[in-house]
Amino acid sequence: MSEILPEDKPKLLIVSDTAMYGKDDLFYARAPVVSEILALSPLFSQITWIGFNRPDLVDNPSLSLVQDKNIKLIFLKKCGGDSFVDKLEVLLYTPWMLWMIAKEIFRHRVVYTRAPSSPAFLATLISFIIPGKIFWHKYAGNWVQETAPRFFTIQRDLLKRASNSTVTINGQWPGQPKHCLSFENPCLYTSDIEKGRQILQTKSFRDPLNFCFVGRLEAAKGVHWILQAFQQLKTNKRIGALHLVGDGPLMNECIQLSTSVDFSVEVHGFQNRTEVARIMANSHILLLPSAAEGFPKVIAEAANFGCIPMVSNVSCIGQYINHEENGFLLQTASLSHGALVKAINTLPDADKLQSIAKKASQLSNAFTYEYFVKRVTSKILQKVDP
Repeated sequence: MSEILPEDKPKLLIVSDTAMYGKDDLFYARAPVVSEILALSPLFSQITWIGFNRPDLVDNPSLSLVQDKNIKLIFLKKCGGDSFVDKLEVLLYTPWMLWMIAKEIFRHRVVYTRAPSSPAFLATLISFIIPGKIFWHKYAGNWVQETAPRFFTIQRDLLKRASNSTVTINGQWPGQPKHCLSFENPCLYTSDIEKGRQILQTKSFRDPLNFCFVGRLEAAKGVHWILQAFQQLKTNKRIGALHLVGDGPLMNECIQLSTSVDFSVEVHGFQNRTEVARIMANSHILLLPSAAEGFPKVIAEAANFGCIPMVSNVSCIGQYINHEENGFLLQTASLSHGALVKAINTLPDADKLQSIAKKASQLSNAFTYEYFVKRVTSKILQKVDP
């Protein structure tokens, strides 16, 4: 395998449903995705990125500036929803979306789709009939979820048949097709790893313990169970504070919790990655009792900053977290606020927690942007023509 030389850098097309918008000749997109794309940028001479236009998110802190002149954004009309009218709108807009995507695929050597999403689905269909391109499809959902939404299941089945492409997925599974590679989603820089090691050296796990949740404040993420559990734990002396980071439909309920418990409840809303890292560094346990996941980046981020994951055993999470060794697993068959209460009430002593945190931090290296780029180069790009 030959290394990609500067003069050999190809053009990359990214097809996604990522929220993005333009303002004052500047472009913004979802912050975590921006970080990943910026990490990939040095591998390519130019990047064209297709996503959904979201002017309603102007100045929303969850979107960040795309600071790379080699990245051009193409906006698709945001459409979709649960109503009949919403579904009809998607149907009517699909031919135009298909044309926009197909046109750009013809202009690029490498095509990277981010699934599950409607644009990625259309690009995957095109990949079956256009030879001579390098297609890389990333499926971010649960690869083995039996109760996935119908569209997710259709898209996943299509990717299983896309043997002319490379498909990257969360976890390793029996019967996994050869073209489907297990890939970690990056979320850390090597500088984060070093900072995490320094934090862990001085972090104390003696009571009181601080807990945190990072994500969308909704029932799908198990936030309702967190609220019910901490209401029941309201006089637990081991709890120092509960930090809730994010926004969503349960925001008001989260705020109301602070009025009925003896410990501090801080609802931070959406925060940038620097502030999230600070909150994790000051917390001891990450809570994520969600019913469905792929592999949440927040697990690796928290583990890096000495915050022990207490997470649902869904998808491939159990392939990374071993119960009471480098975290705590909540079994989905008995997932409830009661299970969360029991897990918190039976947390081990400070020395054991310190040991678990150190082992959890060892996850970090597999989730760096540097490692991600190295694997993309060797496993997906190899030697390509411009």
